[in-house]
Amino acid sequence: MVQSNASRLREAGHTPKIPLEIGINTLKNSIKWVMVYGEPIIDAIVYFVERSAMIVAEDTPVSHKHKDKDKVFIKAINEFKTTPYPSLPPEALGKILNIAKFNPKTHLYCNEKDGVSFFHVMQCLIGACAITIAIMKPIRDTELAGLLRSCLDPEPTDGGAFLTHENNKSGSMGLNDKIRRPIPFVSAHAIQLLQRLGTRLVKFYGDTSPHASELFYFPSTRALGKPSGNRMRHRIDKCIKAFCDQINMPIDKYGRRWYVRIHELRKFFILSMHQHEQYYTDEALRYQAGHTNRDHLDDYLSGDIPRDEICHYEAECIDEKLISLELGKILREDNAGLTALYDHIRKHFGVVSIKSRNTKQYFDLLEKMIYRKEILLSVYTIQLEDYNGNVSDNEIAIKFGQTKDEKF
Repeated sequence: MVQSNASRLREAGHTPKIPLEIGINTLKNSIKWVMVYGEPIIDAIVYFVERSAMIVAEDTPVSHKHKDKDKVFIKAINEFKTTPYPSLPPEALGKILNIAKFNPKTHLYCNEKDGVSFFHVMQCLIGACAITIAIMKPIRDTELAGLLRSCLDPEPTDGGAFLTHENNKSGSMGLNDKIRRPIPFVSAHAIQLLQRLGTRLVKFYGDTSPHASELFYFPSTRALGKPSGNRMRHRIDKCIKAFCDQINMPIDKYGRRWYVRIHELRKFFILSMHQHEQYYTDEALRYQAGHTNRDHLDDYLSGDIPRDEICHYEAECIDEKLISLELGKILREDNAGLTALYDHIRKHFGVVSIKSRNTKQYFDLLEKMIYRKEILLSVYTIQLEDYNGNVSDNEIAIKFGQTKDEKF
């Protein structure tokens, strides 16, 4: 089935849902960057920073300094090799990643006329590390940017680890709890790469600022200078965008590339796990997402403001389909369950159009109905028309009462 996602109108404030195939492809590529390219890129960054500083300190003409830096750069991309794996023999970074210059705005070039810059490669690795952490462990962008270098507790028995971070919506008056959650080996390895980079750079720069203890510590300028720690969320986001460009994230028929965001990865993880293993994962998802207070988990049972994250994301998906139905983008005859729900909601609020309903009360109602299983969802696969049918995604079918969609 081919379906357009451009025709859907999203409620303001909805977190976009990453198409399944794009999310899985992003994960696969981020793991490759972390496991295969990660260590040599880290070593090359530190090597170039340290050797360049030595060259700058020498009492030689500027022209000589430029030539010496050129030699250091060429040596770094040719001597540091990728981590070998079965069917993946080690290769020089410069060759396998087509590194042709130090950065787009300097004179440091190799012989290749075309290719990426070493600064771009550094950004891609930082982006891959951020994705590998965030897509495996639901986390907010502020929590990710605020991770400390000491956040990781390796688990020697099974190769995994525990991640400790501030849970930003757990406290009051700006005081938040810290939570400790298990993460898989590849996420732990991404953190260890950032730890190696940060530890070595902090020592070299002699940095004693508060930023020196944070996990995401990487050069902030194209000259690989000492970072300040300012606008860290923005800097991480730029690195993720560079990574999305590097792996050629699909472009839709309107010329738009999907640049994943941290809060989108959180939604992708929670919805994907819940939709595929619904009966076994709900409690684990709440635990991983940081919903540590049992009262908070169940506040929607008796209160007026249901805020369980799974229910909220599913309500967003239902809302988008309801709007599409109202606009005639979805056929009523194929979606009897959705149509019955649409008619029920209009009658409940006494409105002709769901666009005229009270937004808060509307989402509260949807979330409560989802939790009480008055609305049941199933998942099927579609090909997205906006990507010319080349990208697959999950779509929901609805059962409301005794009435259900054709695909349910």
